[in-house]
Amino acid sequence: MPLTYSSYRHLCTLALATSLLHFEASAQVVISQIYGGGGNAGSLYANDFVEIFNRSNAPVAIDGWTLQYASATGNSWDRVFLSGRMEPGQRFLISLFRGAQSTGNLPTADLQAGLNLSATDGKLAIVNNANNLQGSNPSNIVDLVGYGSANGYETSPAPAIDNGRALFRSAQGCSDTGNNRLDFFAGTPIPRNRSWPLAPCSSPAPIVSPDPSIDAITNAASFESGLIAPGLIATIFGRNLGPSRLSTLQVNQGQLARTLSQVRVLVDGQATPLIYVSESQISFIVPYGLPGRASLSVAVEYAGRTSRQFSIGVSATLPGLFTFDSSGQGLVAATHANGSLVTAANPVATDEVFILYGTGFGNLAQSQADGAIVGDQLPIPASSVRLWIGNVEAEVLYVGGSPGLVNAVTQLNVRLPNALQIRGAVELRIQSGSRTTRSGLNIFTRF
Repeated sequence: MPLTYSSYRHLCTLALATSLLHFEASAQVVISQIYGGGGNAGSLYANDFVEIFNRSNAPVAIDGWTLQYASATGNSWDRVFLSGRMEPGQRFLISLFRGAQSTGNLPTADLQAGLNLSATDGKLAIVNNANNLQGSNPSNIVDLVGYGSANGYETSPAPAIDNGRALFRSAQGCSDTGNNRLDFFAGTPIPRNRSWPLAPCSSPAPIVSPDPSIDAITNAASFESGLIAPGLIATIFGRNLGPSRLSTLQVNQGQLARTLSQVRVLVDGQATPLIYVSESQISFIVPYGLPGRASLSVAVEYAGRTSRQFSIGVSATLPGLFTFDSSGQGLVAATHANGSLVTAANPVATDEVFILYGTGFGNLAQSQADGAIVGDQLPIPASSVRLWIGNVEAEVLYVGGSPGLVNAVTQLNVRLPNALQIRGAVELRIQSGSRTTRSGLNIFTRF
């Protein structure tokens, strides 16, 4: 039997990764794309690059402004001096450090500079003067993006990236909620310069009840995009997806409702269980028993209006672990057997059993209804699961559902190996079927 505690709290925090939408005054010119893997092994382009975007409805002169960069935990910022005028909906491509691998070339850049970005995480800011920023989380800026393990960001950090993925601002660059994690998703880089077609964020005439629009679908735990898996808790990012105020799950006869505040998510035309809905973000559960084909179509229906079909690939498994800060990276959301959180001040000891929570472990050994609250019949994944802490394989005592939580949440009870003689933050990875969790997850241990 699994170890359990505070089921309802976990349903709302770890399992659902619910983040309340946070709105601040929006910037006129924003960072809309970041790529730091230029010229690395497996990269798509030889250069790092940053794209900025005018999301306002008026031209903006950026003469004397700077783009500034610091490492994920750094306090020292490097500058690139900007100049020119950006029309509403116009992009501006800044070509940066060129790596050793002669991979693809960028289109003609609007500016060239020598900044060498990290391939995975860091901090970038737009500043409307030439003064060097100070500190890890500076103020008096136009826009700030912290991603991966960055210690400076707007509200919470955006997902980490890698040699094959860039960071994109949602809604074609128009999203600016004041929360980096809500505003950005990772995907295949698309460098766009000033000659790219203008994409103003506001229409000359108001549009009444515009159709919902899907920008990206990600694993709700890891924020990996481009794939879904049976039983995955997934997150949709987009525009006009639902009501302006967050509407959270409802349980009817032991199952999550499939309609919330006039919102439905349709997977190949079938409504799916919903975790929460809002104007720019929805969390839903991918059905179990998906047909064996390479892709499926997802659409959002809100108040009788339906988005275009969004095609997404299907994987048998897509494991992700919920993390302490709901960023998909860094410290995993783990507990001791007594229910206390695993932290730097309260690490896991060797031979101790601790608990993890994740999603995306694929179809179940015995079928259950989608979105069912776990009771006496425990949902056990059909695919095998292995786990490593550092380079030492750990004993997985239990993999399956947790009573009181929705069956799309997978609980793992793990024993910390005696062979692991490491104190501090140690990398953790899980393999489910043929797929492994993303790098960048860790847990605090002691011996």
